[in-house]
Amino acid sequence: MKNKINHYYIYSGIVFIILISLFILGSVYDFKIASFKRAENLNLAVFISNLGVVIPSIPLTIALIYLIKSLKLKNKLKINNIIETLIYFIIPLVFIVFNFLYEKQSIVYSIISNLLCLIIISSLIYYFHINKEIISDPDLSIYKSIIVLITIIGLLILVNILKLTFNRPRPTNLELYRNWWNIKWTSWKHNSFPSGHTYSATTLLFVLLLFNKINKKAYLWISFTWLIIIIVAMSRIVLNKHFLTDVVFSMLLSFTILTTILIINQKKGKLFI
Repeated sequence: MKNKINHYYIYSGIVFIILISLFILGSVYDFKIASFKRAENLNLAVFISNLGVVIPSIPLTIALIYLIKSLKLKNKLKINNIIETLIYFIIPLVFIVFNFLYEKQSIVYSIISNLLCLIIISSLIYYFHINKEIISDPDLSIYKSIIVLITIIGLLILVNILKLTFNRPRPTNLELYRNWWNIKWTSWKHNSFPSGHTYSATTLLFVLLLFNKINKKAYLWISFTWLIIIIVAMSRIVLNKHFLTDVVFSMLLSFTILTTILIINQKKGKLFI
């Protein structure tokens, strides 16, 4: 176990070095990067941007499934399967409604991304229903799921507070360009820093907290998650919705919190990895 944990710490160190380097690079070249001419056909980027809005519903629903099923195993919650399933769909439906209200670039892509989200969550609900042995320690699973739910929701609130605090104009208004550290409130419309969509993609990382141990599946999940995060972040830059520092800061914020939770709980003996 110690060897595997050390491997994770090495991986974390490499990720931090890369992210901090990109953040410094963006701090110097944000304006130049945003000044590049964009292609006209950006349908794929628009679709990915739409999908980014609903991504948090996936880790939140997974954590909720862990919580409810663990409570049922402990006989602390009595609920029939139909009501239980309906509860699982509350979170994705909230994000789907928000997606329709927020993403106005393409109603078609909103519908497609929402349907894809529902298909993924439906598959997850079925998977956990037929694989009851996944939850081997109900007490630890309850603890983990609560940590995941609180962390994702708490960071979502924090990101929006930071948006209002930094009040940075988006790249679409380059004539109003300000470096991220130049804080000056001028309008409710200026909310570029940090990137909410990129943070949404990083919420998939917190599913790692629900894993029982570090193995090939865990590293496969990490690799897949970072691929999604990078794709979503790139879509926001390509669409001229965010600067490089906006998206990298969201990655840094989430990864720092994730690593901190892992280290603290590792010392407490509550093995997350």
